Amino acid sequence: MKKIVLCPPDYYDIEYEINPWMSLGNKVDKLKVQGQYQALRQLYLRLDVQTLEIKPDPGLPDMVYTINTGWVAKGIFIKANFRYPQRRREADLMGEFLEEELNLETKTLPTGVYFEGGGDLLKAGEKYFLGWGKRSVYEAKNYLEEFLESKIIDINLENPYFYHLDTCFAPLCEDTVVINEGAFKPEELKKIQQNFKNIIVTNEQDNKFLACNIVVFEKNIIITKGISLGLRQRIESFGFQVHEVGMSEYLKGGGSVKCVSLGIED
Repeated sequence: MKKIVLCPPDYYDIEYEINPWMSLGNKVDKLKVQGQYQALRQLYLRLDVQTLEIKPDPGLPDMVYTINTGWVAKGIFIKANFRYPQRRREADLMGEFLEEELNLETKTLPTGVYFEGGGDLLKAGEKYFLGWGKRSVYEAKNYLEEFLESKIIDINLENPYFYHLDTCFAPLCEDTVVINEGAFKPEELKKIQQNFKNIIVTNEQDNKFLACNIVVFEKNIIITKGISLGLRQRIESFGFQVHEVGMSEYLKGGGSVKCVSLGIED
């Protein structure tokens, strides 16, 4: 992954409540979120990650969470089917943007087969993992396997605070993963244990900052500021360099670093 699509937070705010993190009484600090956005963007530039910017839309306050609009790989854009109507037009705009910028072919799932993009579809090495239950549905799995020409390991999500897979599950590489252990039932934990040699577990402090919502670029980990020292040291023990960035305003909407960063695979 050497390209990331970001959306400036010009119109980002809490205008409705569709997850437990959101509260109409906890508005976004517009000046602060602009600073956090620019700090993240500058970090990507320093790490030689190419950043593309999609134009924000005044009617789409959650458009900043670009990861949910779909999945980009192998020259295709698998367009999201959002469960909540407030967000559905975001996927349309992203599809138009990627077609114009990168000449990508758009793939779509049938209406009602909910799939919320890179928030629920993650990759570790050559393995794909699909989170389903809170936003995406299990029925999306067959369509995604066809598009990607690969088998997918499905993981059921039940905790409303960790409603997308990327809020509680973060592959660092093919054999190492960071997880919020409390977000999974025993049978789902067993699937994770069967697929990863090294499992790093977050604590309550980390989970308040959505510590699993990270971006991995080569040996760099971009993660929200506020994580525990123990988590940072554990990640670093596997040879990664950790970069912490302030994401407090984005956490108000239920997202962090990965949520705002739609990665584009070659």
